[in-house]
Amino acid sequence: MQLLVEYIRKQLGSYRPHTHNGTVHAMKYTLILVLAITGVLADDYRLCDQSISDQCPAEDGEYPVFFPDPENCGAYCECSGGSAWHLLCGPGTLWDTETNLCNWSDQVDCQGRPVVDPPTFPPLTTIME
Repeated sequence: MQLLVEYIRKQLGSYRPHTHNGTVHAMKYTLILVLAITGVLADDYRLCDQSISDQCPAEDGEYPVFFPDPENCGAYCECSGGSAWHLLCGPGTLWDTETNLCNWSDQVDCQGRPVVDPPTFPPLTTIME
């Protein structure tokens, strides 16, 4: 999420809306930001495969239960309410099954799980056109 915000700020730079049309331009940028954040959150918060959810406890305990994503070393599943939710590690990190944390990629043994490139976003100028 922070990466997306930094990316948008970088693309906007020192954007100053035109005075005669400033409200329209500001609304466009706000709409683009909301849509981009919604898209990222929708991808971040989805259910993991049912076979992983089946391993989750029905009731949440004192400590969270995690499972590695078998299809992406940069992602993991966290149990909540009997379901496993899919989450992504931050840039440059992978899911470390020994510590149950996202760790720097050079510190993680993926144990055969593939490293999937994170999603990329088109430049805002492309979206605005």
